[in-house]
Amino acid sequence: MISSVSVLLEICASDDPDYTTGYVASPLFGYVRLPHMKKQGLRRGGRLYVISPETRIPDLLTFLRSTPVLFDRQSPVNHLRTHPRLTAIPSLNETFSPEGPWL
Repeated sequence: MISSVSVLLEICASDDPDYTTGYVASPLFGYVRLPHMKKQGLRRGGRLYVISPETRIPDLLTFLRSTPVLFDRQSPVNHLRTHPRLTAIPSLNETFSPEGPWL
């Protein structure tokens, strides 16, 4: 829900056991799909919202419950590797390998 000014970052993994692609979204770099975010067959999933400290929770909940959002394009994954305001941590690259760890 990066269309809300309160949400700084959203990470999502589907609870559908056959859908392994998730996404990360932020006003900083847009919407980026993450293939193989979880192992095939897992029913666990969910969303994580990082919100601004000034956020009024009742207003945000109203927005999340009642505002439809349509993604009309996807940011390229390579864009994240070169974004001037992001710092890469090479040792974390293995965290997202096909071998795991998984949700």
